[in-house]
Amino acid sequence: MTEIIKFVNVMIILLSVFIIAMNVNASPVLCQRNYECYEQICLPPKKHWCNILELVRINGFYLGLCACI
Repeated sequence: MTEIIKFVNVMIILLSVFIIAMNVNASPVLCQRNYECYEQICLPPKKHWCNILELVRINGFYLGLCACI
């Protein structure tokens, strides 16, 4: 019985490490143009795209987030 509990605990720890490792690069990437989004990994057939969110009033340029579409 204790061996099963140990096995389940080890599996939970290993799975949580893999889930955390997959989300390391989950922070949003800010962009102004589509070519700035190439560091984001997109699986085919999706392509990199900069979704413009707002116009920054101080500098007068657009600010967006990179996404795969």
